[in-house]
Order: sequence, then structure tokens, then C-alpha cells
Amino acid sequence: MWDAALPPAALVTPSGEEEFESLPRGPWWRLHEPPDLFTAAFSFLPAMPR
Repeated sequence: MWDAALPPAALVTPSGEEEFESLPRGPWWRLHEPPDLFTAAFSFLPAMPR
């Protein structure tokens, strides 16, 4: 895993590798439906003037 030819800034620690792999997965497993803006707007229809 560790390559001596890489500069120190390019080296990734095991905890950094774990964090890098977990960041994209988090939102994927916590999917939620966004609020329906049309329903929110439609609920104010009775309050609109003719």
C-alpha cells in the first residue's frame, strides 16, 4: 500500500482511506424523498385572491 516513491503529501493513512470510502456511501444509504414543493404551494391556493 505505501509506496516510497510518492511524496509525503500523497500518502493516505488507513483512517483517511476509510473516511474517503465512507463519505460517498453515507448519503446513498440515507436516501430521503425531497419535499414536494407543488403540494406546499397548492395548499395556499385558498388564500390567494381571485
